[in-house]
Parts: sequence; C-alpha cells; structure tokens
Amino acid sequence: MSKVVLILVISALSLTGCASYGNKVIMNETVETVSQKIVKGKTTKEEIRAMYGDPLKTEFNANGDLMWTYRFSKETHGGADFLGCLFTLGIVCNRHADEKHLVILFDAQGTVKNFDLTTSEATFSTI
Repeated sequence: MSKVVLILVISALSLTGCASYGNKVIMNETVETVSQKIVKGKTTKEEIRAMYGDPLKTEFNANGDLMWTYRFSKETHGGADFLGCLFTLGIVCNRHADEKHLVILFDAQGTVKNFDLTTSEATFSTI
C-alpha cells in the first residue's frame, strides 16, 4: 500500500500544467528584436500586420493616434503547487504567469510613431 501512495505522490509531483494564449508571434520577442524590426517614422501598418498579424485590440489615444496592442501570456503550475491544488480540489492553487504586451502607436499616415514591449511576471494564489 505504501508503494502505491509513494508512486501516486511522485507522479503528481512530476505533473505540470501549462496554458498559453494570445499572439504567439511575440512569445520570443525582446526589446532588441522588436527594435530591429520596427523603425519609427518608417514602418507601416501593413508591415506590422505582416509581421505580427491582427492586433488583439485597436483604439485611439487622446491625440487621435491609432494604437494596436498585441499580447501573449503563458501560465504554468506544477510540482508541489500542482499537488496542493489537486488535493484541495482546486481550492488552493498557485500559478505563475509570464506576459508580454506590444503596443504600437501610429501617426495619421499609418506609420509607426512609437512602440513599447513590456514583459512582466506574476504569481497568483487562489484560496
């Protein structure tokens, strides 16, 4: 009996959960790689769409400039965190998220005016 319990515990500890969503094209982008691809005052909306696809969100800022937002997020949980979540039937769970946002601002002619890539990490607990 104790071997069965030990095997179950080891199996549960080795399990990991992962979910990703958003634009996978920006998954491996860095400030440096984006800066090599996008040139302020030169790169057009059509070129951005060819590189990154359709944006998640489009909106206008207070100055009337068009903003496109791309987002990628990857959430993971595993090992002891997954085991705790499993044994509490999902009541107590910890997850880790890595998230990227690429925001591109266009001028009235449809040329990149500015852009920003941000990366953030967070750990979430549910109780």
